Amino acid sequence: MSYNSVMPEAGWMNDLLNWIGAHSAWSGVIVFIIALTESLILVGILIPGIMVLLGIGALIALGALDFYTVWIAASAGAFAGDLISYLLGHKYREHLADMWPFRNYPKTLEQARDFIHKHGNKSVVLGRFIGPLRPVVPAVAGMLGMAPKRFLKIDIPACIAWAPAYLLPGMLFGASLEVASEYAGRLAMVLVVIAVIIGLSVWLFRLLYEAIARVSAHSLRRLIRWSRRHPLLGRPVSAMLDPTRPEALSLAMLGLSLLTTIVLLLLLVLLIPWGDQPLHLDQRVADLASALRSEMVDPLMITLYQLGRWRVLLFAAGVTLAWLLLQNRYKAAGHWLLAIAGGSILQLILTAILTAAPEVAGLTLDAGAPSSEIVLATTALGFFAVMEAADLRRIHRRWPYIIASLALILLSISRLYLGQDQLSTLTLGFLLGGSWTAIVGLAYRQRIRRIYKPIFASLVFFSGLILAVAYAANQQLKSGDSLYELPHQELSSSTSQWWQQDWQLLDKQRARVGSHPSRVFNLQYGGDIEQLKRQLIQAGWQESSSVGWMWPLKTLNPQPDTESLPIPGRDYLGRKETLKLLQPEATAANGHQRVVTLRLWAAGMSLNDSDEKVYLGQLITETLYPALKLFHYWRAEDLNPEELQILRENFAANGLEFQNTGELTLLRSGSNTRP
Repeated sequence: MSYNSVMPEAGWMNDLLNWIGAHSAWSGVIVFIIALTESLILVGILIPGIMVLLGIGALIALGALDFYTVWIAASAGAFAGDLISYLLGHKYREHLADMWPFRNYPKTLEQARDFIHKHGNKSVVLGRFIGPLRPVVPAVAGMLGMAPKRFLKIDIPACIAWAPAYLLPGMLFGASLEVASEYAGRLAMVLVVIAVIIGLSVWLFRLLYEAIARVSAHSLRRLIRWSRRHPLLGRPVSAMLDPTRPEALSLAMLGLSLLTTIVLLLLLVLLIPWGDQPLHLDQRVADLASALRSEMVDPLMITLYQLGRWRVLLFAAGVTLAWLLLQNRYKAAGHWLLAIAGGSILQLILTAILTAAPEVAGLTLDAGAPSSEIVLATTALGFFAVMEAADLRRIHRRWPYIIASLALILLSISRLYLGQDQLSTLTLGFLLGGSWTAIVGLAYRQRIRRIYKPIFASLVFFSGLILAVAYAANQQLKSGDSLYELPHQELSSSTSQWWQQDWQLLDKQRARVGSHPSRVFNLQYGGDIEQLKRQLIQAGWQESSSVGWMWPLKTLNPQPDTESLPIPGRDYLGRKETLKLLQPEATAANGHQRVVTLRLWAAGMSLNDSDEKVYLGQLITETLYPALKLFHYWRAEDLNPEELQILRENFAANGLEFQNTGELTLLRSGSNTRP
């Protein structure tokens, strides 16, 4: 299995990992160099060596590399890097901080110095496991005069323990994704996509937050100087941006955010009606979302989707409003009510304008209007973050915004996944909600003083939100609402046409990820599915046991079988199998238990001369394999031609007709005659 298939990363990192997997003899040298450079003073901050080591751990799990070789090489490389850094610090002492490039990072060196003063000898061990400090602590330990023998006595065991600690997550990741690719390739891909999006979003938000803070501070100083010179507007501006007020910088940041969101909102509003690029991008994102649909992921996404439901948000908003009133925070309650109600009204106005415009009159409402759920969610979560940030120290003010952003990202992913929104309408909703939040936030932060502890407000708001989400999700999942099901193709044919040629109109692959046997359809059945089930059970086939939520724990069974470790289901277009039957083999293959499985999914084709349907199927073997000597899983494998022919003849002996097309096997009830 290629590493690309389980973990998307930067192109050069993929190339490096694939090269290491293909040249395992060089793995020790490469791992040594990576661990060394990742441990060198300051160099390790710039080189993402840890990500490469996690990838190497995944290659170990996939059997491409030897664990002990990599362990020794990584430990030796880490020690070599630490030793070089320590010797540099020990030789130059305090002069090291004045040398290039170290003089450009005084804050990093100061943090490491404080860390060592606080933790003493333990800092060498702790620093090895803390990413930002790892490349700096050895050098600073040398600068502060730690004895060489003491450093070696502490650092060598730390390096030996560090290597497996950072390889093990990658090994578990690789092993689990190999298992997931067999049964839940879409689940694995969705989890990877969510993790990547959240990681990038948090990184981007922190970057933008710091950039906006710097620009806002600069703009604030310029506005203050301007206000002192302007005779007419200077007084109100100076009063609002008084540098002696603690809220001056926050007001400047909110003002800059407001200006940015309004500009982007206007650009997007103008771009959607007169340009087709947003619609093309919408379609590409929708296609990707539908390709990732999985029955195993749907409950999670339906739960996250409730974050944007009107009744959920209004319940949380109502609980928060009641709490603010009970705390006699009438001004805060008024701004909170204004934010929620005003955002909803603005969304309705903009929707009416967009849908009335001639250029978008031919489009559906969702094609040109902002997502009303996203507008309300952005307003509620965003303005609550503004209120929370106002009562926190400046160093902690980013966290309410990060939490609100993560909730909105998860909501957006769920809405795109379930096909309830398009990327352009989501973006419009974010910008409209963000603009209104900034407007009300400016008014709030200018008038409200810090008078309450934010922890209580957070408990009230998020408790109400979580309870409402849990209730709404439970009701939605119980109802079995088909609103979120993917539309399936509806084709019609006769039995003879399907048997002769129309079988070629149906999908050839179940999925695009996973091993070849688990992806490809190699069978089609036309007829009564219940009749087929009865015939095969009479012939010795067995129904598969249900998997259940305890299945992950059952994989730890040291001696599993089909009863103690049921074979999980697979999805096609977000739906599970219509039929899954097993035929256990009397003897094991290569020491592993092996069963033949038949899986059938509705193909979306009806046979108009018999009122029956066509089903797409997989006729393969499932073999039980251990992974990392910790758990077991079933791996899909192709039947060899002789085994496949024997099964076809057994089908014929049990009243079924078969046809070998070369690509797959066609089955139908024996009551039908060949054309």
